[in-house]
Amino acid sequence: MIENTQLESPLNKNIEGMNLSQEEIDKIEVQQMLDSISFSFNDIEFPENEIDDEFREARSASEPQKNQKEDRSHSKSSMENFAADVVTAEDFDEGPERMAFEAVFEHSRNCFNKKTAKTKRINSLTWVFVPNTGKIPYDLCCEAIGVRPNLLRVRIQYELFQKWIVLSDPIHFLMEPLPGSFEAEIMYNYTEDHLKVAKKIWQHPSIDTVRIFSFCDEHKIANPMKILEKLSEVGNISNQMDYWYFTGRNPQDMNLSKRNYFRWSSLSV
Repeated sequence: MIENTQLESPLNKNIEGMNLSQEEIDKIEVQQMLDSISFSFNDIEFPENEIDDEFREARSASEPQKNQKEDRSHSKSSMENFAADVVTAEDFDEGPERMAFEAVFEHSRNCFNKKTAKTKRINSLTWVFVPNTGKIPYDLCCEAIGVRPNLLRVRIQYELFQKWIVLSDPIHFLMEPLPGSFEAEIMYNYTEDHLKVAKKIWQHPSIDTVRIFSFCDEHKIANPMKILEKLSEVGNISNQMDYWYFTGRNPQDMNLSKRNYFRWSSLSV
């Protein structure tokens, strides 16, 4: 897995000069991503006694260390103001709901944080995209905090594109298939060949053009570049330096009027 550097994101521009640590920036970024797909609070039975050790460690890591002496006095008020309207762990009751949120939060950050170790990134991508992974599965955690699992999966793929994270291999052969709403949309607008290419990119975020051409040649799919161009027009896929990602929608390519009204939470995923 290769980590690459991308142009400065809009978030980094907004918080420039706030004197935040990279960890604080990362946390706000994930909070904004989760908030953008809309939360609702649900009461469901959640098996707290089976909470995975990994989740407990993630929870402990997110709590302030008692002996931490690093001075954040200059950045604290700015950070609080900037993050005031985004969802955090404190928005959930102590216990199962909060631990579910923390699990989703930590794994989401591991998926597209540039400093995440390769093994940890793969483990988190597997947890998110492969059904029934771990003692407390991703889908159950999403249900506990009112998140649509497939919408967050699409959003994470978009963030992989935004961060220009390059994966050397597909996520997993048992991963969740391309969400049905996008499959239906592509089949309505294009052809089965377009759908096959879209599914291939969904399975392997950051697949390069050469591999796509090889896949098309193997499956007798003609005009692969034209297919890529068509899928890019509506933002189903996006390209970053010859690496392709399934983004569902790409606000970067929308005109200003459409971008201002676009909301991830409005997608039927």
